[in-house]
Amino acid sequence: SERMLEVADVCYANDFGCSISRLGLREMQQEQKNWTYGDLYILPDRALGNAVERLAQGLDAATGWPVARIDYGRAMQGAGPVVLTSARGEELRCSLCIVTVPVTILQDGDISFAPELPLRKRRALSRIQMSTASKVRAVYFASPPVCGPRPAGAGADAAASPPWQVILAFRERFWPEDLFDVCCMNSFLPELWVTSYAPSAAGGGGAAGACVITGFVAGEEGVH
Repeated sequence: SERMLEVADVCYANDFGCSISRLGLREMQQEQKNWTYGDLYILPDRALGNAVERLAQGLDAATGWPVARIDYGRAMQGAGPVVLTSARGEELRCSLCIVTVPVTILQDGDISFAPELPLRKRRALSRIQMSTASKVRAVYFASPPVCGPRPAGAGADAAASPPWQVILAFRERFWPEDLFDVCCMNSFLPELWVTSYAPSAAGGGGAAGACVITGFVAGEEGVH
């Protein structure tokens, strides 16, 4: 029925980051077959950016260095390094290169490869699709964290704003303390997640003491 399709769109397709009309049945079957975690969700007590910062410790991480070309031919033969060339013509040489860019970057040819990627990979890239997803955050702070000076001319709530973007902020929590996830059919935001951070969360990145509601919409509705 139309209502059941709406439920499937919200509860399944939205989690896959697309509309129900673009969700493949085989992909769903494969995901269900390989999901072995039951209903268990691991919720961190701090922003995920902390995990990235921890993993980056001791590494020479370069940002603002868009890669335009990857030459891996000699490395595949054991005769030399992988050579990365930036959009500005700078070069970086390494023994191993792992590419984790969005599929659309590869489909648009923003990164060229020498030699060209194998035919099976190019065929896979031509079939894989990525949809659009949008998020809206609403934040409640049990006690305002220290997030730096308030911008000149900002409102009263700005002093409590963390360094990441906040769309809405509330002076008090108005949802149940044990609320985790809400699915809403025929809604502007079909799914809402709630995450709470302990007031003493170390390295909270501005999230310590915050209760964050994230509205998530994907697929065709995520474009609007």
